[in-house]
Amino acid sequence: MTNSSCLIELKHATPRTAWAQVIPALRQDTLIWNALQNPDFRELAISKLGGNSQIWTPAHLSLLSIKIDLNPEALRSTSISELDPELRIQAIQTYELYSSESPPEMTLATAGLLALSLHEHHRLTHSWQKIPLSTHWHTPYACLYQLVEQPMLFLNRLPVPLIIHTILANPLTPEDQIEAFLSISTTLTTHQRLAMLRVLGYHRPDLTRIFALKLWKGNQEISNRARYSDNLYGDFRCSGDYGGDSVP
Repeated sequence: MTNSSCLIELKHATPRTAWAQVIPALRQDTLIWNALQNPDFRELAISKLGGNSQIWTPAHLSLLSIKIDLNPEALRSTSISELDPELRIQAIQTYELYSSESPPEMTLATAGLLALSLHEHHRLTHSWQKIPLSTHWHTPYACLYQLVEQPMLFLNRLPVPLIIHTILANPLTPEDQIEAFLSISTTLTTHQRLAMLRVLGYHRPDLTRIFALKLWKGNQEISNRARYSDNLYGDFRCSGDYGGDSVP
């Protein structure tokens, strides 16, 4: 089944008004998009998630790939051990495996288990300190976004590429995405804000223009520096150092 056929089926399954919100989010993460190329998994996702655009999320899709009947929202206030003790053990073992020096290739299912392990770690420690910061963990963080009540707390701990990937991989409205970026930008340095504009510009130029206008109104330093740049994103496009892994 080709990518175009997969895209047609997904569009048939979701409302036309949600295409601009759901499809780019699904394509943002390579593990998710590749998983949906499997006809059996795609059929399962369509049957379970249907036309509800708000639940076509990395969290829901990863739990489907693990083959467990668990609602991500239930985890926001409940420990995994209370819902499924065996799943908690599996998540911890997966974390240990992928924290090793030579971790295996990640799948959507293992990404979901890693997100569950991060969720459980936070419930035990009440802290997001010492979480993995490697860009290889972009899918687990995209999954984690819907598993916690206050995702901004862990996003503020992540490098810029991981922040952007996490937000873009979830089917948020453009307004909610911009609001999230603005909220996070208040904790960043000027250099980090410029990096955020460059990375975001590679993925979503239209969204970046709106975000930049709102950001520049409150930060003249960024406005002055960007004004003399011929291409705010050019260096990142040429070098490929943009973070994330959206599908062309």
